[in-house]
Amino acid sequence: MASAGTWCARAVAGRPLYRLTFGRDDTGDIRALDQVDGGATAGLRASYLDDTWRYSAAAETPFTGDLDGYRVKFAATHVARLGERAAFTVGPRFSYTSAAWTDDLFGVSAGESARSGIRAYDPNDGYFTVGADATLSYYLTRQWSVTGLVGVARLTGDAEDSPIVDDLGDATQWRAGAFINYHF
Repeated sequence: MASAGTWCARAVAGRPLYRLTFGRDDTGDIRALDQVDGGATAGLRASYLDDTWRYSAAAETPFTGDLDGYRVKFAATHVARLGERAAFTVGPRFSYTSAAWTDDLFGVSAGESARSGIRAYDPNDGYFTVGADATLSYYLTRQWSVTGLVGVARLTGDAEDSPIVDDLGDATQWRAGAFINYHF
């Protein structure tokens, strides 16, 4: 049986990154706004792991969907082993999203404003997200594990100032989830 820390004490640099990203649905309070389709992104990720810390950085850009621009993410995660089969992680997360991506998700055109009653908004800059995540993982076998996640993040800048966030939403974003993982 592999311990929760078998993935520690190694460095990885320059890996390709492919992931799916969310857009903006036209439901609820923003149903009169145009839908912004998410899509696939590609980029690079680098990470460094030691006995108790994992540091990562990633840069990505969309190549499908309605999003334009780029996003850069940084994270530092403290890893605590809880016996042979469990691990707890906690740490800060930071990201920057470009002005084009911000405009796609948080902008409100004059036409959308007329249809919805939400004030028109044209972001000029990108935004930062500052937050933290915590996970608890239990390793069922060497390859299979289950993970619970809780996290909070705060939108800043032109995303926070958007009427979508300022008038209808909240700049503080909470998340929670559970995952089944297969490790190669």
